[in-house]
Amino acid sequence: EETLAAFYYNDGKKEWQKLKGELNTEQDTVTVTTNHFSKYTLMADKPQDSTAVVEPEPEKPLPQIKFNDLNGHWAEADIYKMVEMGLVKGVSVTEFAPQKNISRAEFVTLLSRAVGLQPGTLHKGRFYDVPADQWYFNIVNTAADAGLVSGYTATTFAPQDPVTREQMAVMIKRALAYKGKDVEPTTEVVTASLARFTDQNVISPWAKTSVAAAVQQNIVSGRDNGLFAPTANATRAEGAVMILRMYSQM
Repeated sequence: EETLAAFYYNDGKKEWQKLKGELNTEQDTVTVTTNHFSKYTLMADKPQDSTAVVEPEPEKPLPQIKFNDLNGHWAEADIYKMVEMGLVKGVSVTEFAPQKNISRAEFVTLLSRAVGLQPGTLHKGRFYDVPADQWYFNIVNTAADAGLVSGYTATTFAPQDPVTREQMAVMIKRALAYKGKDVEPTTEVVTASLARFTDQNVISPWAKTSVAAAVQQNIVSGRDNGLFAPTANATRAEGAVMILRMYSQM
């Protein structure tokens, strides 16, 4: 066990590369920090009793995932790519429910996965309506601590509310900033980016800069008839596509 180490598979070099980490033989743990998705394994690092390379067992091919409600959908290709990357799941093994509203807690979960934010084990939260016995307790509070999201007030988050399109834009801009990407638009860019939308005056003042940044980065676009629909509830398909576009720029 003293030779155990964590490795990830470098697709570009076609080889396993060791990650810096800490081996604790008393607790039987290997702890590493990573900021990207990949294939990971534990194996011996330079075994003392052999010069042979220890190869992990070949991975079994994953079953082909097919959602019955995605055939011909405008976001079909992007959603399947998100599923393959492990960023999103279906509501069942046969359905994705692309037109179903995505909640604030669900979108925060996707966003956190995309930026590599690991939810800690928290004992106290900041929001009264995010109880400790709910699945989203750790992830919502961790994301809030990291500055990715905020509540409606200092103590309310409304995790089950459908996330709106302008709320998604704000969270995405914060996520890009969290990853060190400067997407702060100038006043001229904000004006130009929002000019294409006939309902730009409906966009909340606190969201206009974020919407313009997301538009400028080609992460979000409008709906039909030149509308942005800032307060419309976002669908699971829209949320997945926006996260994928953001992820590709990090």
